[in-house]
Amino acid sequence: MNRVTLLSTSWFIWGIAYYLYYPYTSIYASTFIKDRLIPLIYIIYTLIGIPSALLSAKISKLLGLKRAIILFMALSGVGLMVVAIAPSLPVLILGFTMSSSSLLIALPNYYYYMNNLGKGVISKVWAISILPAIFTPVIGGAIAQLLGIRYVFLTAGLFMTLSGLPVLGLEYDKESIVFYENTRKLNPLPGLVIIPISLASPFVFLITKDLYNLSYVAVGVLATMSEVIGMVVVFLSAGRNKLLPIYLMLFSLVYLVFFNPLFSLAFGLWEVLIPLAIEEVNGSSISAYSRMISLQQIFWLIGYVASLLALSVKFALLISAISSLVLAFIAWKTRNFKIFVDK
Repeated sequence: MNRVTLLSTSWFIWGIAYYLYYPYTSIYASTFIKDRLIPLIYIIYTLIGIPSALLSAKISKLLGLKRAIILFMALSGVGLMVVAIAPSLPVLILGFTMSSSSLLIALPNYYYYMNNLGKGVISKVWAISILPAIFTPVIGGAIAQLLGIRYVFLTAGLFMTLSGLPVLGLEYDKESIVFYENTRKLNPLPGLVIIPISLASPFVFLITKDLYNLSYVAVGVLATMSEVIGMVVVFLSAGRNKLLPIYLMLFSLVYLVFFNPLFSLAFGLWEVLIPLAIEEVNGSSISAYSRMISLQQIFWLIGYVASLLALSVKFALLISAISSLVLAFIAWKTRNFKIFVDK
């Protein structure tokens, strides 16, 4: 197998895990905590994730790039298994924190390696990782309906633990890996696109299920349709960040879920907002991607805090829509979403 195929296989397995559980995260969390307080869970694991990502370069230098990916993707899966068996809210938060922080340590290694393979590789691999969204949310819904929602996270955890194994076949010159580079200025604008996503993500499928009394399977179907839209757009838009204002405007339609459940499909556009920003990093070291991911985590945190302070699901989604429209205007005016700029 060539290197892009090995990376795509790894992310495809990760995609199976992710799209199995993500539509049901808030639904499951609502059995432990009130709906409007669900962002607290996201806030806690995101806070811990910010410094975790910054440790990636040090850990990779100690263990090696491949070992770091395999180990921490496996630990991310174990975290999901802890979520599955959680008897209480603190254990649930512990599981989500372990899963998220481990993933954030592995990710800079992936991004660094893919960037070195050429422009557009990140978007291509990202698009392939979305392919499981065609079927896994529905399968997750069926598992939840037949066996119970805990088994969704248990199954996802098993796949996540295996997702790093394909990188065993990667070849690279260990001496050529750049772990650190001179610090360059950070432009926060690409991270800002995270805010409308993080405002909507804890609630969009939860409110859709509750408002329209949908089954788990129906939620899975909507999530699948949403991700298929995102997947198609990612394939068509790799490297075309001038289209970002349009995607941000379309993402704001998520708020209209209060009028029709089909507007939840607009949430799938988050899949194109993030990779378009990442493609602009062009980092020459693992630490560059560590800083980029930490920056994005800060904006995830800001969005989660805002959704908590909104005190209602409806208001949180309204803020998401407004911020998305504002960012669309900024993106159209500036046409510059580079994360790193020269001194």
